[in-house]
Amino acid sequence: LVLLRKTLDAIQPGLIVNAAAYTDVDGAETQCDNALAINAFVPKVLSEWAEQNGAALIHYSTDYVFDGTGDRPWSETDQPSPINVYGESKRDGDEAILGSAAAALILRTSWIYAPRGKNFFRTMLKLGSERRTLSVVTDQVGAPTTASVLANITIEILNQANGQVVDYFKEKGGLVNATTTGETSWHGFATRIFDSARKQGLPMVIEEVEAILSSDYQMRAARPLNSRLDCTRLADRFGIHSPGWEQSLDDLIRQIISPSPD
Repeated sequence: LVLLRKTLDAIQPGLIVNAAAYTDVDGAETQCDNALAINAFVPKVLSEWAEQNGAALIHYSTDYVFDGTGDRPWSETDQPSPINVYGESKRDGDEAILGSAAAALILRTSWIYAPRGKNFFRTMLKLGSERRTLSVVTDQVGAPTTASVLANITIEILNQANGQVVDYFKEKGGLVNATTTGETSWHGFATRIFDSARKQGLPMVIEEVEAILSSDYQMRAARPLNSRLDCTRLADRFGIHSPGWEQSLDDLIRQIISPSPD
């Protein structure tokens, strides 16, 4: 953290975008110190530095700050109540930023995936090309959101700031939910991945996707059943309406098959 402060002092950024996080949900249960350092203490340092140096800060949060009860989409005014260490560490980071006077925007999202890195989407594509049967949880519900959708939301908000990011964030910043529209379970997401991949020509051998309950698939860290996020504030404050999760998925698979030239 001392090195982080020194780096910020040396670079003197006018805008900090913190996309770094400890995201190993199960690993956080035993690597608590690492999760807290990256997810809680780093955002605290960044917000303090931004406040002291007149910079703006963008930070990304998660649906895992909630306990997952009920079936109503969570709003920005709902009180976080995480059920695992990862969620606790992300909540602490959010609170550190919101408790500062920094010009900050926190975009809270859910079920992020991309064509790179370790994520559910890539795991399913791999397993779907290797196995004929899979079991996937059906009682956890959320909005699968591509990293590109979240990036586009970020870019649109920055464009609206028209170069006056600090003033704009002081006026319209704070906490804002940002996901694709619609909802599905992990089982529904997996099924759509296989169907879309097959339709677009990727070789899939998967034949059956069994729907199971979270209680049938024990993991070290508990997961929220309800990961729905209400994105009304995103639309009202910035006029941004996200695409549906199905279309975003189809588009991503299309990009994998026929990548755009650099």
